Amino acid sequence: MSFLSYFGLAAMVFSAVLGASVPSGFAQEKKKAAPVPQQQIAPAPTNQSKVAQNASEETLFYTLNETLEENRKIRVSLKEMQQAYEKRTIENEELKAELKKLEGLALERNRELLNQTKALEMKLKETEASAVTAAQDHKQFNEEKEKILAEINQAQAENEKLRTLLANSILEEEKEALMRAAQQNGVAAQKAHDQLTRLNQENQAYKNNVSEAYYEMGNVLFQIRKYPEAAANYRKVIEHDPAHAWAYYNLAVLEDYYLNNAKSAYEHYQLYLNYKPVEEEAGEVRRRILDLNLIQKMTPTSPLKSDFDSYHKETNNPKF
Repeated sequence: MSFLSYFGLAAMVFSAVLGASVPSGFAQEKKKAAPVPQQQIAPAPTNQSKVAQNASEETLFYTLNETLEENRKIRVSLKEMQQAYEKRTIENEELKAELKKLEGLALERNRELLNQTKALEMKLKETEASAVTAAQDHKQFNEEKEKILAEINQAQAENEKLRTLLANSILEEEKEALMRAAQQNGVAAQKAHDQLTRLNQENQAYKNNVSEAYYEMGNVLFQIRKYPEAAANYRKVIEHDPAHAWAYYNLAVLEDYYLNNAKSAYEHYQLYLNYKPVEEEAGEVRRRILDLNLIQKMTPTSPLKSDFDSYHKETNNPKF
């Protein structure tokens, strides 16, 4: 019920009570214009009826005050509820805006990750192709090297025969012919040696290309979280270039933190320290080596095995 309804009801009750409590003399004056027979005039109120009227008035005022107070509380509650609703509406709008912003950022991040993954996969394919090409070049080098070595061995064998013939020859003409043949063989052997030197240099370049291709492939595989495949490529780097310090380091990190192989990681950290440039700092690696060394000492391969064997040996052979 609204405040006006409560107030109207209270006013009606209050008016009725006041009308009932007006003195009899006043009532007679109001009704002079229309005289009423004597027998219809209400008797004068007694003390008991006055007490009842006062009690009714007090009850009415009390009820009216309660109604007013209740209405005030209702108005305050309504105002607070409206403010809370408005605040919640604003907060909801802010949350919606924030959520929309986060969704946009997440979508953008996913798009970036997808593009990075595609770029890495493309780079991986290019690196694999480079590794295959380098391996084919290396195979061709080995074939050429074998051919040149065969030519050198043949020239050396012929020279050895010529020396023997030259030592046993008597005629001057024979000696001159043998010396010319030996000289020609020497020139051929020198050419073969020069070719071999050139091939060795080219082979080193091929090895560098192959090792760098595998190293790059290992880095790409690591970025896309293919850790076993990355480790396999770092091992191929070491096969072609046993002094590649960073291949040892990356392989050690993979084994240490991703492949749960502390023993192998310890060895490859050590090899990194052996082959790293002198000017490079390696304090963190040295500290990690100490940690792994302590872990290996504190974690036996067969816990309590020596104690177990010793206990059973004493049990089977009691000392008494």
